[in-house]
Amino acid sequence: MISAIDRLPLVPGVLELVGIGYTGWFAYKNLVFKPDREALFEKIKSTYKDITGSS
Repeated sequence: MISAIDRLPLVPGVLELVGIGYTGWFAYKNLVFKPDREALFEKIKSTYKDITGSS
């Protein structure tokens, strides 16, 4: 299926642009400013604890 998508003329380029755009948005939204970065790290830690069951 991936090779079929690669054969379409615009799809790979559009998907790459969408990925770059989302990565930029995520970095700006969650990593640029310290309070946002700390909130993201806390959310990751909380999710990790929920998955592993540790307290």
